Amino acid sequence: MSRILFGCVPFWGHLNPTIAVAQQLIARGHTVAYACHPEMQPALDKAGIPFIADYAFCEVFVHLNKIVATASLLTVRKELKKWNVSLSELPVAGLEEDTRRFMTLIAEWQPDVCVFDAAFLPGLMAAEASQTTYVSSCAFPCSQLPSKDLLPNGYGFPSYQKRPGFGDTLKLIIAGMFAKPINRKLNRVRTVFGLPPAQPMSYVGCMYMIYTTTLFDFKRSDLPAQVYYLGPSFSKEQMGADTPFPWEWLDGRPLVYFTMGTFFNKKKVFDKVIAASKDAPWQIVISVSKNLSLDLWQELPENVLLRNFVPQSALLEKVDLVACAGGVNTTTESLLKGLPLLVLPQARDHFDAAQRVVEAGAGIRIDPAQVSVVNIRKAITRLLDEPGYRQQAGVIARDYLQCDAPLAAACLIEKVAYRKAPLLRPDNVEPTVYRADINRVLQMI
Repeated sequence: MSRILFGCVPFWGHLNPTIAVAQQLIARGHTVAYACHPEMQPALDKAGIPFIADYAFCEVFVHLNKIVATASLLTVRKELKKWNVSLSELPVAGLEEDTRRFMTLIAEWQPDVCVFDAAFLPGLMAAEASQTTYVSSCAFPCSQLPSKDLLPNGYGFPSYQKRPGFGDTLKLIIAGMFAKPINRKLNRVRTVFGLPPAQPMSYVGCMYMIYTTTLFDFKRSDLPAQVYYLGPSFSKEQMGADTPFPWEWLDGRPLVYFTMGTFFNKKKVFDKVIAASKDAPWQIVISVSKNLSLDLWQELPENVLLRNFVPQSALLEKVDLVACAGGVNTTTESLLKGLPLLVLPQARDHFDAAQRVVEAGAGIRIDPAQVSVVNIRKAITRLLDEPGYRQQAGVIARDYLQCDAPLAAACLIEKVAYRKAPLLRPDNVEPTVYRADINRVLQMI
């Protein structure tokens, strides 16, 4: 049996897909531990996964998450200044110290293989510097690896667009300017640990797991051979599953569920969704997360129910439509249920997920500049009235239901732990690992 160490950034959307994988590995007899910020410990305790409590990685992200919903940009800058962190270098804040501490943890714990969220730089760099075998867990609704066949990730470019327009080019130039100080800081830290400058594929590891299927993602000819699509990964012990909910409020009208996840919760967006639903022929349940007080809304239309949290999985069994930001958990779980999506993207991977939903015919995308009461109401009406969206979401659902991501991931991680080398797919092995193909794939790689 192997010793397997998990590590993740302190965001629920990144943590959740790995919980069921860790549970499966424990059930198969392996020694598993999870290193993350203590803010995530309740979810891991509930799932029965040993938590390493001596480290608080990515502290600044946890603090920022608590204030960003109600804070202005000026307030965010002031808060970051207290941490001696600039907004332009936020993604690499505390990276050197966290990497050094994770190297200490690896030396103490002696894992056979590590499983790291693809955004968890302290773990990824510590594994690279200590020459420890690791697997990357991509907690995004689609691959974030670059491809010569596609325009850059993070902007929601269509799969068929091969050249950026004038406005797109400006976006890419500006984004490149913001990325320069981050890359400089990242590479300075890498130098401290004797590592070469980062490359686009620096953190693929011995295996790169994605929690969807190739049916949902864009096709590419240059997918690295150690990339595996495993389908959705959800644990029965998800945080919030036992949250009380007034089920008697549901009265049989079409039901819409709206959430922006745990980070991108802005009151003005919720206000527009509420206004769009006033006097509409549907009911809508809105989850605003713990970072916004329900007292911010004194009067609500009779068909609007506002909660901090809801038992999402149970609620999805009853809804007709989901509106969300495009994060991995809600997007993937909604498609698994065959539900059409209204996506209001807020961050890089959200835009990519939104465009894939559109091209799959399973939903509608409204970018920030187009978010209005009128556009939201029109989109919800279309998604409820036109059956084609639900039919296409059903196509994806049937594909997802052929997968068993926790089992496939556990089997593949076991093989990485044994080989301590990249797990490369032969040309005749498809990137998506379906439940029925797990044993065949294991024999062929």
